[in-house]
Amino acid sequence: ETWGQDGKLRFLKFMGFDYAYALAYSFFLYYLLRFFNRNYKSWVGTMYVLPFVVGLLDIIENTIEIGFVSGTFIINNFSENTHQWVVFMKWVSVIAYFAVLFVLLVYYFAIRVKPISHMVSKQ
Repeated sequence: ETWGQDGKLRFLKFMGFDYAYALAYSFFLYYLLRFFNRNYKSWVGTMYVLPFVVGLLDIIENTIEIGFVSGTFIINNFSENTHQWVVFMKWVSVIAYFAVLFVLLVYYFAIRVKPISHMVSKQ
């Protein structure tokens, strides 16, 4: 109600960009995970689905919000709770993704970086 009709139309007009953004960052995060895991066949292979889970949950969240703003969805306890659970699961997935990425980065740089003792030339 506080946005007015013009604000609702503007929201709905630009929400399409958020769909494209969700798709784009899903693929970016997927390839980032693949890059740091390219030489290691490990448990991380099963985590390749996480970026797409995050993107899918973001798309579901956007669809629910469009339904709320456009008046397509009836706002009640069920719809509000559904929206809250989708957002919660999206952020849990984001945290899980970055936890996996952090472990990969530590492993990646631990393997690639030589100890300082090897860098000092012996005279």
